[in-house]
Amino acid sequence: MRESLLIHVGESPNQPINWLVYNAAEDEIIGSGQIKDAEHLNELSEKAQSRECTLVLPSAQVQLHTVTLPTKWNRKLAQALPFMIEEQVAVDIDSLFIAHGDAFSEEDKHFMNIALVDKQWLQAWLDVCDQVDIMPTQVHVDALLLPEPQTQSASAIALSDDSFLVRYGNWRAAQLEPNWAGQFLHAANIGALDLYSPLPVDLEDVELRSHEDKFELPLAMFAKAASALNLRQGPFVYKKKSSGWIKIWRPAITAAVITLVFMFSVKGAQWYYYTQQAQSLQTQVVSTYERAFPGTKVRPHLLRSQINKALGDTGQSDSVNFLGMLQDFSDIVQQSEEFVTQTLRFDQRRNELRVGARAKDFQSFAQVKSRLEQRGFEVEQGSLNNDGESVVGELRIKGAQ
Repeated sequence: MRESLLIHVGESPNQPINWLVYNAAEDEIIGSGQIKDAEHLNELSEKAQSRECTLVLPSAQVQLHTVTLPTKWNRKLAQALPFMIEEQVAVDIDSLFIAHGDAFSEEDKHFMNIALVDKQWLQAWLDVCDQVDIMPTQVHVDALLLPEPQTQSASAIALSDDSFLVRYGNWRAAQLEPNWAGQFLHAANIGALDLYSPLPVDLEDVELRSHEDKFELPLAMFAKAASALNLRQGPFVYKKKSSGWIKIWRPAITAAVITLVFMFSVKGAQWYYYTQQAQSLQTQVVSTYERAFPGTKVRPHLLRSQINKALGDTGQSDSVNFLGMLQDFSDIVQQSEEFVTQTLRFDQRRNELRVGARAKDFQSFAQVKSRLEQRGFEVEQGSLNNDGESVVGELRIKGAQ
């Protein structure tokens, strides 16, 4: 598991910011500390690289509510939720972001846990992080990361000398100050506190249960906790940034891909065309063989051997092997994509195969002529004419002597 960076911010950008780097696999704190305020957040940029970042918000800025629903939670209720809670908040509902927690049912009643936070305030913190290249994948509420308490009791941990957090139920939490903490605990009917650090206040009429074996830094406890609420949802959902070089080179990459697709399409069409031409020539050779030697079964891959044997059996082994010539010519044309056969004529008197063809250029005729000569044929090239787009001409092919 990767190391994680937790950043605990205050209500105001001017307040100190606490941070901690934690290795979950080793259950080890790599480092922790405090920076002066939001203007110094860039001091954590290097620590954020290659680590999963979590932004922890103060519960004083987040309102937790459990809403009674008319039916089980569904998408339509999500659209109606702002109207259902509008009378329960003292500010314009449109200024608040509604984060969805767990939906649950008890007997025949249905409920949804929600958290309300000021949109501009939350966006401001995310913008500050973004400006210094810190990208939190999760945003949690600090008090909800405390251990869930038992009935009529609360979990508590000190944040500083003048405030501490309490969690009193699955979806109830608060950040308290010493001068009014007692009154709040009495009003919330909290009779006992499970302490995970010393408190900055003496409390009367409240049972204090100290868990000294579990005393640790608040952020260390937060790092190990699992929260049912991640505020990175809806309009604040985390979107991974694409690499800078991808943005720079995206137009060039797109153009290159389009060019490659076009080239492969053209080559594919050419391959199909010339394959069809080669098959047509092979069909002509087979047809000529069958007419010359009726009743013979033709095997295309053994055609050359069949022709030599047939000519030997008929006493024509010294004659021009015109069928073999056609086979050789078919093989060579298949290799030359720029050479297209238009006419084929065999001059029996002169034992000569005359080929009328069209090619891309003069070099294409020269290549076919050279390849035929390499196979032992005598080749004469007739006049070649350039009609503007291609070259038209004739080859006269004689068998090897």
